[in-house]
Amino acid sequence: MQGMPFHDYNESLSLVGAPGMFASCGPVPFARLASLLLVLPGVRHGLRALVQQYAFRCGVVLEVAVEVDSLRALCDIVAGGEGYTVLPATALAGRKDLVAVPIVDPVPSRSLVLARSRGDAPDSAATAVMGLIRDELMATEPSGAGAD
Repeated sequence: MQGMPFHDYNESLSLVGAPGMFASCGPVPFARLASLLLVLPGVRHGLRALVQQYAFRCGVVLEVAVEVDSLRALCDIVAGGEGYTVLPATALAGRKDLVAVPIVDPVPSRSLVLARSRGDAPDSAATAVMGLIRDELMATEPSGAGAD
């Protein structure tokens, strides 16, 4: 497999909860996550590893109440008011039962890459699909601009 960067597309991670769980919809400092009950993927999941790296850098110990690797189950638990999670806004497309607020100081983010088999350059169909995926990601980003 070979990874191809998505034109330096970075997606920010947000604090996600059920409507009404936030005192305001303003940004939340990363350190605040230490005081929240979190629902996160298991320790082997890349998103969990990334969140834990940010916590370590900030000197924050996170309280993970529930570990679940299914995105749907994770979102359903949080939508039921059973805690908060950390996800990119793109993961919430179409979910009216969840609210995402930005995390700041620092802003956790991850780079997206598209993996493909080594070998020949992508044909026109593969290039078109990559363009559609990029466009969809850009349209889903709350600010409308996911690229740095």
